[in-house]
Amino acid sequence: MTLLKSRSLPAAVLAGALAILAAATGPTAAEQRRDDIYCGPGPGGAVSMVTSEPKPDACATAQNVAQAYSQAVSGDQPATVQVAGATWNCGVRQGDPNTYLECVSGSDAVRITS
Repeated sequence: MTLLKSRSLPAAVLAGALAILAAATGPTAAEQRRDDIYCGPGPGGAVSMVTSEPKPDACATAQNVAQAYSQAVSGDQPATVQVAGATWNCGVRQGDPNTYLECVSGSDAVRITS
């Protein structure tokens, strides 16, 4: 019994140290800042831009992505669209509780909800 306790002690100390380290370092800057900007109605529903950096043209980009997607497909099919030199991969995602369309390019996402 004593041997078992002495072997599990280092594992418990290591687990505690890792938990403290994770709490001390916290989330990355991108994880801390995720702005969800409502950009008004668009083809297929309400359009919003989810971005990790403030962008003055976020809503214009979001509306252009939504328009490009609506012209590329009919229905909720996956598609890849090009907008202003960026590639956006679009597909349906499961929300809570309803599904929504999301187009992703790098750390930015455009969401279309109905």
